[in-house]
Amino acid sequence: LACYGIRVWPARPVHSEDEAVAAAEELGYPVVIKTTAPWLAHRVDLGSVRLNLESERAVRGAYLSMVAQLDEMAGHRLVVQSMAPPGVATLAGAVDDPLFGPVVRFGVGGVASELLGDHAYRIPPLSMAEARRLVVAPKAAPLLRGYRGAHPVDVEALCQIIARLGLLVDEVPA
Repeated sequence: LACYGIRVWPARPVHSEDEAVAAAEELGYPVVIKTTAPWLAHRVDLGSVRLNLESERAVRGAYLSMVAQLDEMAGHRLVVQSMAPPGVATLAGAVDDPLFGPVVRFGVGGVASELLGDHAYRIPPLSMAEARRLVVAPKAAPLLRGYRGAHPVDVEALCQIIARLGLLVDEVPA
């Protein structure tokens, strides 16, 4: 992703509460602890992510409770990651369509979007105009523009990331 100009938040794998604290101190507070188990990705409701940990005590507590709560495989796949600033969660990725091949997918994050399948798709590579059309296509897209007084996100920067993702998917379909 970095080769395509897509910033990835630093993350450190951890296997003990001391390692979790050391990683948090290296990355700087606040941090997130989450499992990398694919079957629990982004499942805050199942205890797979602990957000906005601002102290050693919070990191230790989150680490210990996650190890106790998660199944053994998920509990051994924990990482500490820098906490992103508040904003609107989005989902950008690629799927392999049997007819079209690699396809870029975008959606606004959240349970409602996931439940309703509120995602849009485009075939890569994507021009900036196509990336913009992709970003505004989901029904939840008004959240990106500051719906109900929320702070709007930098849609242009988001479109640049989507266009870069489209180039990556086009050049590296796997």
